[in-house]
Amino acid sequence: MAESVFLRVRRLLSAKVEDSVDAMERANSDGTMREAIREVDRAMDEVRRDREAAMTRRLQATRQQAMIAEKLEKLTEQARFALTEGREDLAEGALTRQVDLEAQGERLERLKALSSEEEEKLEESLTALQARKTEMEEALAAFMIAR
Repeated sequence: MAESVFLRVRRLLSAKVEDSVDAMERANSDGTMREAIREVDRAMDEVRRDREAAMTRRLQATRQQAMIAEKLEKLTEQARFALTEGREDLAEGALTRQVDLEAQGERLERLKALSSEEEEKLEESLTALQARKTEMEEALAAFMIAR
């Protein structure tokens, strides 16, 4: 079955555009290399933003854990006071709230661990991108010298 004219024209135009782009890249190869370096810079900026967001989540979880620890201490004191006053219902309420806060603290601990792991992975990615950028800059310098 023969191809439609539309498909043939589309294929020819696509090939022509790709040939033109290749020719422009060859004519301006140092510009193309500089743009690739800028793309790595943009990727590094994005990785830094993601790393900072993970760090922020970890620090917020740490602050919330500290607040929970303070609340747990107060609730323990309140439960003891309620027991000395013979108010077992109030003591039971304080202990129930403590159990809830401890569960929340465990969730925060998991969040901290995940955020720390994400931070480490992003730091590794950033290091790899920096190494790649250095290689690209060295290749550009060598290209300019050879030219």
